[in-house]
Amino acid sequence: MRVYIAGSGAMGSCFGYKLMKTGDPVVFLDHWAEQIDSLNNGGLRFGREDSADVHHVHANRPEEARGEVDLIILFCKSMQLEETLAGITGILGARTQVLCLLNGLGHVDTLKKYVAERNIFIGVTTLSASLPEAGRVCCHSLGKTEIQSISGDMIRCGNIVAELNYAGIPTHASDDVFKAIWKKACINGTTNAFCTLFDCNIHGLSKVPGIEALVEAVVREFAALAQAQGTKLWPKKISNEILDLYQKSSAVGEHYPSMHQDLRQKRRPTEIDFLNGYVARKSAELGLEAPHCQMITEAIHGLEALYL
Repeated sequence: MRVYIAGSGAMGSCFGYKLMKTGDPVVFLDHWAEQIDSLNNGGLRFGREDSADVHHVHANRPEEARGEVDLIILFCKSMQLEETLAGITGILGARTQVLCLLNGLGHVDTLKKYVAERNIFIGVTTLSASLPEAGRVCCHSLGKTEIQSISGDMIRCGNIVAELNYAGIPTHASDDVFKAIWKKACINGTTNAFCTLFDCNIHGLSKVPGIEALVEAVVREFAALAQAQGTKLWPKKISNEILDLYQKSSAVGEHYPSMHQDLRQKRRPTEIDFLNGYVARKSAELGLEAPHCQMITEAIHGLEALYL
């Protein structure tokens, strides 16, 4: 299977590395010049700096992509999705499958502008990874990945599932992936946002006074909008699972999530408008209240104004 990974950050690089190990031809697409140069000149390095496994790879900007493609996996930042899709129209063949594993909410409408509905696969992954420097990726936890064909094509969905499982990425087909997407959005809308605001890793949140009430309030706002859009969530259960994460001093607990990596470490814009910002905006349109999500969005944008 010929695969293009659009977005060669931590998650995209980890997926790409795993697929390359099976022998799949993989090309990375990105707008990040330093990453493109590092991948093309030094290869993709997987693991610790002193013992990294190196694979020679090809990387280009999206608009430079050429050739027939079986599968495109989207791992760009949410705010780059439209620009990325517009740049790769030349490789979107009649049967090119596009799997979107982006964080955040509201991506299907953007995908439909550029990709035939029968070729759209939407999913969520709990794999965690980091990119300590351009060209080198570390995988902290494989987690699990769920995907769904939005047109109901179970056969082609099953083929992608089989390919990812063969690459060592635990994956299954779902008939209700949007519930998982909303649940992950709850995790990111609390954990990512709070780690960024309080400048700590996940385990560090366990030391923040009142974190329990903050998590529960934010999750309730996400759940209210999810229900209004047709997805039922159990906010108390999700809140408890999130709070349990904060108590762990394991590799997951020591992890700094992607929003912290973007803003605090790399001085890049965040995806807050596709998480808490989306909830605040859509809730207002529907006459729902989401004051915590609104405040978190404004606070993150405040940090962006200071850092960027």
